Amino acid sequence: MIHHMRQERLALLGQPPHAESKEVSKSASASLSEPTAAERRDQPARFMGKGSAFEVLPALALDFDTLGQRYLESRKPALDVGASFSTVALQATFHSIPIHSTDLRCDNNRHIFLANILRGMEPFKEIYTDLNRLPAGFRCYPVAPREWEDCLNFGIKQVNERMVQCGAERILMPSGAPAPDRCFSVVFSHHAVPKYSTTELFLRAELPEMLRVTDRELRLFPLLSAGPGDEMLHLPLSVNRQRLEHVANSCGFDLEISISPMMQGGATTGTVEPGFDMLGVFRRRL
Repeated sequence: MIHHMRQERLALLGQPPHAESKEVSKSASASLSEPTAAERRDQPARFMGKGSAFEVLPALALDFDTLGQRYLESRKPALDVGASFSTVALQATFHSIPIHSTDLRCDNNRHIFLANILRGMEPFKEIYTDLNRLPAGFRCYPVAPREWEDCLNFGIKQVNERMVQCGAERILMPSGAPAPDRCFSVVFSHHAVPKYSTTELFLRAELPEMLRVTDRELRLFPLLSAGPGDEMLHLPLSVNRQRLEHVANSCGFDLEISISPMMQGGATTGTVEPGFDMLGVFRRRL
């Protein structure tokens, strides 16, 4: 799970990352090299990550068809919290879906940040020029090879305009103003919140804030914190589970916890550390 973070740290240091497969992966391999809870808790900004839509969205039980439908219904953009170098927001522009993104460090070296997002798209040129290689839920109009660079330039401009540096405890708009209530159709976080948050910060400030700006649903994977103490928030009858459900209910949401689709049916290899397979879905009551 942490392999992509290691690759991007090398890229920031001027060392090229290893080439990724040009085929869309149907599974996400688990890794035993996850940072410890103490590392995640004490230095969250040190772990720069990335992930394409082909791995991020299935882990959240989402795809672009679903996000597109949510956008058409609400006319509100989605939000990727703690996006880092993820290409999800850029790929969404191929589908005419606006996705805002937040990160703790994107303003420090924004041109480098955007360059790393563009680099993450390099393996997918052939996929987007051949619709037969796009999986169900991710299909869009084919991109002519001669138009690839123009599409990327348009997309990264949109990403730049919608990206803001902030923590999950206070979601901001690109203008710097606080995000209005229910302004995002779907809010999600993949290997960011609450994984790199203390349990107390997540339950007291980050979760209520993310629910506040969510119109329809909030999806978090994995659903575990950086402690200290009991990191796993999903355990039935545990104090943290009770607090989690209390926050959700008091904000007008129902909570559903399950194993992520990417972690079921032998979709992974190796051993998944406890809690790293759990997906939390918070749905606003109508």
